[in-house]
Amino acid sequence: MTVDNNRLNTRRSYGVLAGVIIASLALGLIIWKVSGYGPQSIVYTMFVMIGVYLLTASFFQEAQLDFAPSESSFYLVIGTLLATVGALGFVDLMTDIEMWILVVVFILVFALLIIYRSVSKKG
Repeated sequence: MTVDNNRLNTRRSYGVLAGVIIASLALGLIIWKVSGYGPQSIVYTMFVMIGVYLLTASFFQEAQLDFAPSESSFYLVIGTLLATVGALGFVDLMTDIEMWILVVVFILVFALLIIYRSVSKKG
């Protein structure tokens, strides 16, 4: 009987992701009740925590040269977008900045992500 290390690593990474999701839900509930920003702060907290986890995980994933995007690319893109949306949601809750400015910031972050992915040598 052989051991498939890729399967074990996948199971481990999804287990950690499930733990991060549950912990972010708990932290979101705490922030909602302590800060009084409303129930949307739960979603924003989850976006930020999951996004930061995926961003961090993307730097530790092994790059694979293939025609399809690697798992590292997926983690980097989704993590950046989730963390940005969550952070901008908190900015919207805490300040009086107009929504169009937040949309512009999101578009700029998205543009920088595309530029980074275009010049990056990592799969």
